[in-house]
Order: sequence, then structure tokens, then C-alpha cells
Amino acid sequence: MKKIYPFLIIGILVLSSIGAVAIQEEKEPLNMQDWQLVIDIKGGFFGYTIRVTNEGGEPVSGDLTINITTDAGFMLLGKELSETPDVIEALSPDEYVEFKMSPVIGFGPAIINIDGVFETPDVYPFETEANGFVLLFFVRCGATPIVLP
Repeated sequence: MKKIYPFLIIGILVLSSIGAVAIQEEKEPLNMQDWQLVIDIKGGFFGYTIRVTNEGGEPVSGDLTINITTDAGFMLLGKELSETPDVIEALSPDEYVEFKMSPVIGFGPAIINIDGVFETPDVYPFETEANGFVLLFFVRCGATPIVLP
């Protein structure tokens, strides 16, 4: 029995050291972009206000297209709105642009569908749905901000 102890000790040392010489492979982060756009959509009088903010570390340029469909009980104007602003050019970090999409006139609880695409050399589509309420010419929208990429 005493002859087995040295072999057990050597075996345990060898087996425990095998993992120590494993070569770790470096993994790249998922987001290789140095920019990050946050698209925040708020309701208000006669329509929606869209604020696009660059929260990344590098300037960004590209074409942005946003479509908003408002499904309320009664819609007089603004059931479908589409906007392609030309303002997303060299948006510096912590800088934002704001534009308005209007008119919206109606009444009742609403389901608000928001979709669009941001095109740099790459294409970043987005889509979300929010609940809201339309009261004549005032829109309340509970959309959470959209983060790209």
C-alpha cells in the first residue's frame, strides 16, 4: 500500500497541471462598432418627436428611415407616417438631432408599430411595438428607446 502513495501523488499533480497549460483563445466582442445610436420616440401635440443620439465614442453618418403606424380606435390623420431625414451626417459622440413626425389626429387606445433602417456601409434594421393613447391631437407613446447596433 505504501508503494501506491507516490504514484497517487504524482498522478494528482500531473492531472491538475494539464489545465494550466491550456492556451486561451481570445474572443472578439460582439459589437465592433465604436458608435451607438439611441432612437427615442416620444408622443406630443400633433404627432411624434424623434431624438437620435450618438452615445458611442466615434462620429457616425448614415441614412435613417423611420415608419410609424398608429392603430387607434378612430384615426382622422396620421395613421401611417414615414420620415427619411437628411440630418444624420457626422453625428459626434453625445450629440443628437431631433425631428417631428406629424400630424396625428384621432381618439382611443393605440398600438404603435415603429420600424425602420439605419444604413451606413452596413444595414441595421429595427422594429418595436408600443402602447399609447391618442386624444384628438395629443399622442401619448410608451415606446422604449431603440439602441443600434
